[in-house]
Amino acid sequence: MKNVDHRRRIVLKKAVLILAMAAAARAGSGVYRDAGSAAFQFLKLETSARASALGGTSLMNSGSMSILSSPSALASLGGAGISFCHAAHFGSTTQNSMAFHTRAGRASVAFGATSVYTGGMELRDGASSEPLGEFSCWDIGLAAGAGMDLGPFDAGVAARLIREKIWTSGTWGFSFDAGVSALPAEWLRISAAFLNIGPEADFEDGSFRLPATWRAGASANAELPLAGASTLTGEVWKSIDGRPQAGVGLETVPAGWAALRAGFRAGSDAVSATAGAGLTAAGWTLDYAWLPSGSPIGDIHRISLSRSL
Repeated sequence: MKNVDHRRRIVLKKAVLILAMAAAARAGSGVYRDAGSAAFQFLKLETSARASALGGTSLMNSGSMSILSSPSALASLGGAGISFCHAAHFGSTTQNSMAFHTRAGRASVAFGATSVYTGGMELRDGASSEPLGEFSCWDIGLAAGAGMDLGPFDAGVAARLIREKIWTSGTWGFSFDAGVSALPAEWLRISAAFLNIGPEADFEDGSFRLPATWRAGASANAELPLAGASTLTGEVWKSIDGRPQAGVGLETVPAGWAALRAGFRAGSDAVSATAGAGLTAAGWTLDYAWLPSGSPIGDIHRISLSRSL
């Protein structure tokens, strides 16, 4: 029994470090000196194909998925809507998210969920040529929040119940997000947020922090010849276990039913250029993002489907 517990602790610590390094690379922060110091790494992953295509600017461009990344942006959503997002990451890692929002006076109330699953990882407790077997990891987060128009600015808050399981060990936790945004001019929006704030999570005989992150950004709108309605977005962010990062994205809408997107991420060892497109018809919107990694672990493909209700 002691050997089993010891093996479980070794596997758990290695898995946390591996997942942290993978999430850091995927989120664009490279392997940082504090990688592995935070649990619930899936909270750092984007949940919007539009934001991914625009350089990872999820604070400004998550739309109906804002409940999972930018609560103050909920205040600018009208009516009601539902969204789904799927992403294929490295190896057998898949990510699925959904969100629903509805208008209530000057506020928008929203609910969301996101999950990440990685299976088929080799189980080892030391240097050996043959693995002892395989194990899997999965994460899930359930969120609820609201954004309100307060006149000179918008504000939003969200709370999230989170669960992470690695092999036979798991833990529960909760986190909070808060943000503000403003329109100093009709063509300009600025925003800031603190995300993933909460207490440490206990795994076996160790404690891990949440990947607390701050973000700030701005977006400018203009009508360009041939390109139509266009938006340029810039954003910077940093988590407690990653390097500072920045993203910039340009979206053009040459036709009312089509949007073209391109972006770039700075401070990324895995992803630099990003691209994507969006199609809208009959109340439905289909968004796609391609994040080439330039490494053997493969590219990220993210697709979102949204519907106005």
